[in-house]
Amino acid sequence: MCGVPVASVAENGPPAAILAVLAGIARAGRHPVLLGSKPAQVGAFGGSPQLVMNLATTQYPHELTQPPGAPWRARYMIWMASPVAPNAGV
Repeated sequence: MCGVPVASVAENGPPAAILAVLAGIARAGRHPVLLGSKPAQVGAFGGSPQLVMNLATTQYPHELTQPPGAPWRARYMIWMASPVAPNAGV
């Protein structure tokens, strides 16, 4: 959408696949970052996890069989790490 390349890996994706994506990003001359909902998801690949978003908000229920009731509380937490990709040549 924004013209900047990104990659997405399934939550339980094999670590080798994630490392390959990180290396490819670095080989392309870009700086890879990882985003996840928990520090362990992003810290496992190097770098220090940092909390970059901690949003408390409300949202309406997603039921399509009846009109929405009162809003639910929702919390969105995003953690980021900037790992150094192995064998990236940078």
